Amino acid sequence: SMLSMAWTFSSSVEEYALIHDSQDDLYVENPEDEMPVTGSGKNISLITMRGKAYDDENWEEILDCLTVQEMYDMIRLGGWQTMAIDSISKPMSSDQDGPAGISGELIMSNVDCMGYPNQMVLASTWSRELSRHFGEVMGRENVSFSGNVQLGAQFDINRIPHFGRGRDMLGEDPVLAGELAAEQTKGIQEQGAIATLKHFAAYTQSGSPLVSADCHVDEQTLHEMYLRPFEAACSRGGAGAVMCTYNKINGKWAASNPYLHQYVLRDLWGFEGMVMSDWGATHRLCTHLGMDIEMPYGMYNSDERILQGIEQGKLTWDDVDLACRHVLNGLASCGYLSLVQLDDQGEVISDEGRTVPIHTTDTYRDDVKNGMLDEDAETAYEVDVKGITLLKNDNAMLPLKPEDTVAAIGLGAVHLVSGYDQERSFRRIN
Repeated sequence: SMLSMAWTFSSSVEEYALIHDSQDDLYVENPEDEMPVTGSGKNISLITMRGKAYDDENWEEILDCLTVQEMYDMIRLGGWQTMAIDSISKPMSSDQDGPAGISGELIMSNVDCMGYPNQMVLASTWSRELSRHFGEVMGRENVSFSGNVQLGAQFDINRIPHFGRGRDMLGEDPVLAGELAAEQTKGIQEQGAIATLKHFAAYTQSGSPLVSADCHVDEQTLHEMYLRPFEAACSRGGAGAVMCTYNKINGKWAASNPYLHQYVLRDLWGFEGMVMSDWGATHRLCTHLGMDIEMPYGMYNSDERILQGIEQGKLTWDDVDLACRHVLNGLASCGYLSLVQLDDQGEVISDEGRTVPIHTTDTYRDDVKNGMLDEDAETAYEVDVKGITLLKNDNAMLPLKPEDTVAAIGLGAVHLVSGYDQERSFRRIN
């Protein structure tokens, strides 16, 4: 775990690299591939898998309940949601954007969210405890809006000061970022929302479906620098979801990268949750390359392309089945399904002494009346105060007075050094 560690890998890395290099023409020789059992009609509820191990034998029965169309819908319709699945009594999950709180534009209603300090300020506190609280208030507000998935925490390493998304990263130090990432992930998920770690991986410059950078990085630097916060959030934070990035890594798209999504996440770290693309980040059919959900919809992982890929030998039904398992396991291991326990008959056990009822409905109005935003404002203020670093205050320059004027001079007066890109919410600042 030390930065000086020399990484050694098994031959499986070469196998993943071979798949990656030849993926456009990849043909899967699997004569035993056959259609899985679908639509079994056993009517088993997903909630019965709450807290069950990833390799629990009952997962097979859950997956057998799914119809083919339900399997398609689960992995191709990822725009701010996962679909409701009738056959296993799975409610639709609602995803809210982040990472500095809840992005109100996705809630589609006229509400206020707390205006939190950005994560760069949080990192400046050097406080595991505050990072945990930061995650808790995000998770609490998410669930208050009947949300289930927090699309961010953002755990990229900040390398370029002019990068507009840099304000929402936890700085340049991978050790510090890892410590804070693990705690923030725990805080989000303790409130009943799933933490989605983004952007995986090496996201250091602006990217979009149309414009993306190519990050050239050696393997040791990739692991010790760029992947370290994600590893901490997965291994110690227990994250339920990971979001890929727009950029390429060494010439290969990160969104269809079996080295990252299968070898690193699954084999090295033991990650058992779901992997989703960023908005429009996919460039090819990639269900078989470790991508479980495509956002915003199945542009490449569509029903037709998946079926065509199976017929052409590019992927198998096992790949589709596995993607569904990852999604359902992520939902069952944390998020709203983790807030209840069941008895031997599958009934919800009454949690004696619980003061807050379990809701999957919108409780925002009542929560605000009961002081949720005021309490969250206290955390936001504490992060601000402890994150500010004042090196020198000649002539009592700070704090500024209302009658003071400030001149902005130079390049920074025209182009903000840290940014204004994306994911800012309609929120209040106390």
